[in-house]
Amino acid sequence: MGENAYNDQAPGLNGAGPIEAAVVDAIKAKNVNTEWGIKNQLTLALEIGRKNDNGYNLILRRTYTDSLHEKSALRADLERWFDRSLTAEELQNGINWPKLVGTPCRVEVTDAISSTGNAYLKVVKILPPGETIFKPSGFYRRWEPKNGGVK
Repeated sequence: MGENAYNDQAPGLNGAGPIEAAVVDAIKAKNVNTEWGIKNQLTLALEIGRKNDNGYNLILRRTYTDSLHEKSALRADLERWFDRSLTAEELQNGINWPKLVGTPCRVEVTDAISSTGNAYLKVVKILPPGETIFKPSGFYRRWEPKNGGVK
């Protein structure tokens, strides 16, 4: 599955420059079978102020290997987003993911095609927030297939 295979929109914002966004969820998954072996993963769900066909704000997702190693994509995005290096405490104890929900940022996206042939917006970078702070709508709900619906 591609890193953003669950995005609920068609492409079209490619090249729009950084888009104001906010984190609406941080989802951890353990022991995911990837092309690089079994890995723990973290998916950040990011709401942007652009509407889907149903009139709701778009939710973009970016999935990472759950690692803060100095060469990890997650660490690079966090340090770019926070506009600073991670602290020794953050590196040792990890990030408090639930605390990041509601935190503003900006995202750069590109058009992409999933392995199943569907078009989606791929999050390329997470950046610090701009002058305009985006606030999530409050409509996002995590889909929990094991529980038969939303959380």
